[in-house]
Amino acid sequence: MSRARAFTLLEVLIAIAIMAMLLGGLGSFLWAMQSRRQAIGTTSRELHTAGVLFDRIESDLLAGVAGGGGGQSRSGIKGSHDELSVLSRSVWVNAAEGGSMGLGTDLQQTTFRHDGGGGRLLMGRRDAGGAASSAPGWPTEELLSDEVALLRFRYFDGAEWLHSFDSAITGLLPVAIEVAIWFGPPGSVSASSEDPTQEVEAFEPLEPMSEDAAPRRFAAARPAPLEAPLSAPGRVRVIIVPDGPVTIAKDGGS
Repeated sequence: MSRARAFTLLEVLIAIAIMAMLLGGLGSFLWAMQSRRQAIGTTSRELHTAGVLFDRIESDLLAGVAGGGGGQSRSGIKGSHDELSVLSRSVWVNAAEGGSMGLGTDLQQTTFRHDGGGGRLLMGRRDAGGAASSAPGWPTEELLSDEVALLRFRYFDGAEWLHSFDSAITGLLPVAIEVAIWFGPPGSVSASSEDPTQEVEAFEPLEPMSEDAAPRRFAAARPAPLEAPLSAPGRVRVIIVPDGPVTIAKDGGS
């Protein structure tokens, strides 16, 4: 009658090593799956945020006006490098307190801005038609994302890209507005001292206008060059202003 052979120390060590390798491989697989899931979730949130921002700016520009009209001095499009205000004519329903529905005036003002250190991208809409603008129930600001490291607007006036624009000063709308978004925690986007207006531009300059017909230019109030981010934006779109001056795109004009 033979006795059962016991495991040797070497066999036990080999078995432990094999189990450790299997557990390590399983852990690496689960970690990779979790990382991929987080990356997909982050990309989805970024795409959604950029899509909402671009679509809302485009829809407001579609009905944008150069000024408030009626003797008002409001700017139809006024913006800096990190904030944009658009005055448009459209009808919005106001959900007032108590669940009642009110109808505001057709003059609406929408503001898109980045709060800088907080990393928040905010959008506010209000009735700009007068007394109704102070009615309760009109939203103040809506948080679109809290994962935006940098937001940059640039304005093409037919000759060059500007860091700020005011249609009340120029007397007309810009040709196009560039919207660039860098995603990430606040302060994660480094910058250089280069002038971002030296980047490749997507439009040919407009033909010079006669002195009598030329609008009041914004050149006298042009700000100093801003620091240009070293990294490329996560999402960027150049939005043509429907009622802006006519221009010719390099890749589409003749």
